[in-house]
Amino acid sequence: MTRSAKRADIVERYMGAWNAQDAQAVRRCFTPDGCYIDSVHEQEIVGDDIIAYCEESFERYPDMHYEIINRTGSLGGTTAVQWIMRGKDIEPIFNLPATGDNVSFVGVDFLIVRRGRIQTCTSYYDVSSLQRGTDRARLSAEQGQALDKYERTRLSATAVHDIRRNLEGMIIAERGYANPELSLGSLAQRMGISPTYLSQVINREFQMSFRDFVNRRRVAAAQAMLRDPAGTGQSVLQIGYAVGFNSASAFYAAFQRFARTTPLNYRKRSSQAG
Repeated sequence: MTRSAKRADIVERYMGAWNAQDAQAVRRCFTPDGCYIDSVHEQEIVGDDIIAYCEESFERYPDMHYEIINRTGSLGGTTAVQWIMRGKDIEPIFNLPATGDNVSFVGVDFLIVRRGRIQTCTSYYDVSSLQRGTDRARLSAEQGQALDKYERTRLSATAVHDIRRNLEGMIIAERGYANPELSLGSLAQRMGISPTYLSQVINREFQMSFRDFVNRRRVAAAQAMLRDPAGTGQSVLQIGYAVGFNSASAFYAAFQRFARTTPLNYRKRSSQAG
């Protein structure tokens, strides 16, 4: 099966799993450490937590159904799938009151596929399209503010460039990756932007989730320390902690994933090559 055929197959299986309301099947579409990013609710769900997220969605919206209306090929490693979701509005949606009416809204998922499974899915949806049939006067002030917030989610090219430059400065030049408590929310707050915007830029510019973006930089820093003869006095685990990992298992898993070997083997090969 060609790569394009594999991408098409995973898209069909993924959307089919949502329509079948099968949380386990949705999870199986992802890699073991796959990540689902709900950009509107500013949530980043990783691994088996995807199951709980799906089950909660199915419980709240039992008759929602997705229909694919357009898809692109792979653009920089990312497949875009535009969809429309239809169903009865029997529960509050996006902090807005339930009406009992049939509703629909459009969205797009950006899928990064690795070896036939989803590494990252970033989901955006147009809340304003849901509200075309809703009387704005029925909304409370708080609900109106929530709607305004969700409608302002697009970034200009200039804004993307500025956010990327600041992001790289804080993470790489200032070694922000070395902070084990670093999170999407804390970094966005420091940059003075919303987590939604920061997540958008990382996904668009680097084709990965926030967690992968940070861990890749941590692994690169660990590789540099493992190659440095002056660092032989530090154990592999000490280096892992020094670059921001907060556990041995997290360090070894990330290193294996991005460097395709273990830290100890990498150090041995580097010393032999030197």
